[in-house]
Amino acid sequence: MAHHLFLKAGGLTLVLAATVIIYSAGLSGPLLLDDSAVFQPLLNLPPGLLFDADTLFGKSGPLGRGVSMFTFSVNTAVHGSEFAAWKATNVFFHVLAGTALFLFLLALSELAQIPGAQARPLSLIVVALWLLHPLNVSTVLYTVQRMTILATLFSFAALAAWCRGRLACASSSRRALAWFGTALLVCLPLAALSKETGLLALYLIVAVELTIGQSSPRPVWLSRFLFAIAVLPLIGFVIYMTADLDRRFFYAYGLRDFTPVERLLTQLYVVFDYLRWIVLPGTSDYGFFHDDVTIVRSLTAEPKTLVLCCLYLGGAILAWALRRRSPMVALGIAWFGIGHSLESTIFGLEIAFEHRNYLPMVGVLLALCAGARQLVAGRAALVLGVSAIVILAFSTYLRSSLWGTSGPLLEHFVRVHPHSDRARQTLSEWHVAGGRYTAAAKVLQPADHEPFFLMHLLIKCLDGSAATHDDVQGLAGVADRKRLSYIELDTLNAISEQVIAGRCPGLRQPLTETLIGVRGQHMAATKRYRLHVHLAKLVFSEGDYQAAVDYLNTAARLKAQDAFVHYLLAEYALTNHDPERARVALEQASRRRGAERYPRVDKTLRSWLEREQSKPD
Repeated sequence: MAHHLFLKAGGLTLVLAATVIIYSAGLSGPLLLDDSAVFQPLLNLPPGLLFDADTLFGKSGPLGRGVSMFTFSVNTAVHGSEFAAWKATNVFFHVLAGTALFLFLLALSELAQIPGAQARPLSLIVVALWLLHPLNVSTVLYTVQRMTILATLFSFAALAAWCRGRLACASSSRRALAWFGTALLVCLPLAALSKETGLLALYLIVAVELTIGQSSPRPVWLSRFLFAIAVLPLIGFVIYMTADLDRRFFYAYGLRDFTPVERLLTQLYVVFDYLRWIVLPGTSDYGFFHDDVTIVRSLTAEPKTLVLCCLYLGGAILAWALRRRSPMVALGIAWFGIGHSLESTIFGLEIAFEHRNYLPMVGVLLALCAGARQLVAGRAALVLGVSAIVILAFSTYLRSSLWGTSGPLLEHFVRVHPHSDRARQTLSEWHVAGGRYTAAAKVLQPADHEPFFLMHLLIKCLDGSAATHDDVQGLAGVADRKRLSYIELDTLNAISEQVIAGRCPGLRQPLTETLIGVRGQHMAATKRYRLHVHLAKLVFSEGDYQAAVDYLNTAARLKAQDAFVHYLLAEYALTNHDPERARVALEQASRRRGAERYPRVDKTLRSWLEREQSKPD
């Protein structure tokens, strides 16, 4: 027994150590996409506000994702802007998730009555394939996706506890209830508060019961309880969504160039690509940015659409047919489908991201390994599994090493997805940050490509070039467009900062008119807030004090708890020799929860106010 435990611990330890070593090559890589938007506000906070309820629960997802935000706040407090340490924390949680997966698979195998001598190698191979799969690099080293890692970690823990509870049912109902309580009252909330996909653990539990759970007697009360946890959350979700369907469902589609039906049709192709990337991994397919996916506009637009519909329907039928004869394979198929049921269906998210496979991948690997165990002799299956692990580990090392760079990584993204506007924008921004304006402009070719216009204009401002008549005309066209991407909105604000600083002569008035026109476009409240703040800064720099106040008041309504706007109102009022309005603005700012972020600003403005009030009439 001790020998078996040593082998079990030794094999897992070896896999975990290999994972840490391989991923250490990627820790020095850049921040990407949502990283800065989430982390920069934390770095700007005073230490006393890092663990404030508004910081932890106020900004991410319907449930707040407080568990994930707590870990980011810890990173901020301990490591500051040393983001290699933040990424190392992701690697730690990744190997912890692998450990939880191993414990779950052991308990699952025991529930399936698989002998220990077969269960341990099967569990270890699945865990090793998952930990060392190159597709997961873009989850582990994309720092903000710690949210996905933690949700998956606690989901594995919930499933492990549930299986232990099922095993305890035959001997001790009290111990079984303790395990069930741990799964549903501890692990599941932690998963959901890491990221909403953690709620899928409930349906993975149901899938376990409909497949593996059939091999063990199930008390009547437990069958009824399973029905309740399968149906009641769905009812609650429908009530939640329909209570404000415009805001909670249709609003997101106002930000997209596709409808719910078009997204669902496109996901038929995207999920098939996901499956191919898992089964036949090739790093030339991976690229992080997948905004170049072709949107499928109708069911008959592509002949393959109906074929894919039949394929997925056939997969569901196969899982049901195999639930007794090959329950592990059936569970794996169901797992993949459940894992993609939120992010890869009709909800108005972006079309494709590699990190969406972090949890679903386990189902594919489980089905493949369980099927191979049935079809291939024991030693041959083991050799096959170890060979696959070695190949994946080498591929993951290469990809991790690439992710440890900045320029080569961003150039790789453009090379493998040459039609991705986002990949080109990101590489161009990296060149701009290094002062390489010619290289930045060269990346954004052709120059007349509509999404690249604003970035070209920003590069001109930074490079000291004068705006042309075509630039002014182009700005007017921006205001007439139906929708700007988030990158374009951010670029527009960056141009505003340059104009306010005195660069880009001749752009001030047309830029102001463009920002006014853009206000009518559909955008998130935070983007609209920033747009109004920049409008206020622009018109105030032109001497229009009252218009600046109006725009700042609009911004204040969009972000009611933000103290910054009120401090800016106070500054503008004092500049305009309006101490009474400044006093009111400072009082408003002091009542906002974020006022503690601006102690120096508050002190300076109050001293200025005292001087203004002390002046003779």
